[in-house]
Amino acid sequence: MNCRGPAIWSLCLAVCVVVPARAHAAERLPITAASPENGSIEARQGALAFKLSTIDGLLYPWIDVASQGSVGAEGELESGFTVERVGLEESREHPGTYSGTALYPLNMQGWSFTPGTYYWQLRGAVASRDELRLHEALGPVYTLVIVPLETGAPQGEPAFATPESPPSPSLTPAESYPRVKALIKEKTGHSAHHLSDRCLPRSQVQVACATRWLSAWPTSSRTFRYSGSFVLEAQPGSVQISFFGRRERQGCRGKRCAASVRWVHTGP
Repeated sequence: MNCRGPAIWSLCLAVCVVVPARAHAAERLPITAASPENGSIEARQGALAFKLSTIDGLLYPWIDVASQGSVGAEGELESGFTVERVGLEESREHPGTYSGTALYPLNMQGWSFTPGTYYWQLRGAVASRDELRLHEALGPVYTLVIVPLETGAPQGEPAFATPESPPSPSLTPAESYPRVKALIKEKTGHSAHHLSDRCLPRSQVQVACATRWLSAWPTSSRTFRYSGSFVLEAQPGSVQISFFGRRERQGCRGKRCAASVRWVHTGP
């Protein structure tokens, strides 16, 4: 199973990230850079982006966000206070740099809309060199303070005060579904069979969709299985669509059976 797409982490964390019983203490991950920084104050009302640098090759990386800073015996944030688990992806251009975005809550009642102090921690797994097993790896616990967004236009952004001002771009999940299907057909030359997609808004102009589909049905040895994440962003007069995912040949086993897929498309 491909567990590197952040939008399918709920399934992956339940199936893929099964860390064996600890025969050793959890390994400590050195953090050389982090955004948001430890102790930072964010005036936000929406999805929050995380980016940090540590060792490269971390397996199944994610961030736990908690409402309290209580930790367990190994220094991990206690799961009883978890408010979100954010999946991360490692940069191909900059190994050791990981990024991910918290979900944008549909009811606008999520933690990123609620002022308070939150605690977050990088987690993942590392492969043992002398044993055929994975060991849990933990970063330090950082704090993040969410404060109310001030009334009025954010600094550096124009306030559209006059009726003559052009409307700002916007995008909804309902508008995103047909664009995803059309881009799949354009890029692969076939319609998506058994398409499973779950689109959630990240902001007024951005929608993220977790997807998987088959290139043909019924399947054969020539069928490909796709999985990954679409990110759609409304721009003045156009929509930019990015896809980051994986393609695997049905029934094939081996390193050459799978490949990474990346598409970037801009259109009306």
